[in-house]
Amino acid sequence: MSMSNRGLSRLATAGSVLVLGACTTVGPNFKRPEPPAGATSESYAMAGDPQPAGVAISPDARAAGPWWEAFGSPELNAVVRQALADSPTLAEATATLARTRAEADAVRGRQLPEATLDAGFQRERVNVQALGFGNFPNPTVSLFSIGGTVDYDLDLFGGRKRATEEANAMAEAEARRADAAYLALSGNVALQVMRIASLRAQIAAVESVIADDRTVLDMVQRAEQAGGEPKSAIATSQAQLAEDESLLPPLRREVNTARHQLALLVGKTPAEWAAPDFDLARMTAPAAVPVSLPSTLVRNRPDILAAEADLHAATAAIGVATAELYPNLSLTATFTQTASNTSAAMPNQRISSCWDFASRGNDAATATTKAVKAKRRIDVLGSNDSKTVKHNQPANSTSAGDSSVARPWVFSRMASTSVSTARPPKAA
Repeated sequence: MSMSNRGLSRLATAGSVLVLGACTTVGPNFKRPEPPAGATSESYAMAGDPQPAGVAISPDARAAGPWWEAFGSPELNAVVRQALADSPTLAEATATLARTRAEADAVRGRQLPEATLDAGFQRERVNVQALGFGNFPNPTVSLFSIGGTVDYDLDLFGGRKRATEEANAMAEAEARRADAAYLALSGNVALQVMRIASLRAQIAAVESVIADDRTVLDMVQRAEQAGGEPKSAIATSQAQLAEDESLLPPLRREVNTARHQLALLVGKTPAEWAAPDFDLARMTAPAAVPVSLPSTLVRNRPDILAAEADLHAATAAIGVATAELYPNLSLTATFTQTASNTSAAMPNQRISSCWDFASRGNDAATATTKAVKAKRRIDVLGSNDSKTVKHNQPANSTSAGDSSVARPWVFSRMASTSVSTARPPKAA
């Protein structure tokens, strides 16, 4: 081996060692915040507060099944299920979650090698007179070309790893927000149901009092006719009756307001849906209400977990920004072959492998498409559009032109970025 070859070999070895040694992930690593400690982790009460009856603090208190079924009301169960199925708010949260997960898949796919396969066809007319051959027609020849490019980002400082970490944390945050929307919706529905049942019980109680007032008024009127009561007693009874009757209109107005609010929570307009007549007598209060310890609750509440995931994403974003301060290195390999016939440009044994390569799973492109569709669904749900949105995929087409003009057929697909085939799609 000559001195120059040995020098090049040593230089390549040293460069490889430096490249491998430089492969690191910059930026801070995320650390979950510590839960509350001391007395705060064991109790919610202030010193001197009485212990509420029926409430038991448990290290890991979790309700089995849907929590609202603890009230034993079939009407409540049916309304909550309908709200969870038809609420546009919950549908929007679900679509947002689908979008962020698809975006996370797309970012994760960028860590893989990116390959592109290109193929083309064109017709060219050869000017033979320029080559010194006179009185000869200018022939038209076909040129076929096929080639490919493979590109791989070495990600020396972990910028893409941090980007994937950030995208996953953002998806986790949206998942927790979807859980929070689920709990908020079911909780608000249950509160409105309880409010309607309570107001109806109050109305029934006031109507019973009004019936008693009318009975008393009738007794006073008969006593006054018999001479046993003065006329002032009738006025007192009438004033009491009027005072009790004045309690009904506000209660009925509150019931109607609660029924309309419940219809909106269910995802219907008040004209489309009427709330059932909820009855407190048909509901049973749980004998004991298990409450998690504060140190455990912070690991169960979706809003706290969403904030923690946002912190994780912000921490990873620091790593992404830090990696951009350093130089980046990527490896690219390109191959192109041109011939006047397909057998010379791409032998038969290569055709099957190229088509197989073109048909491989393209996770990044699929994930990006899912993200775009989910974004569209979020926009539709956010605008409360009741129309069905259909996405029409445009068909691939090539414009016909002069045969003497080059007409390349390039159909790109992605195997992490894009892959192109050499033939137009067959007619269905």
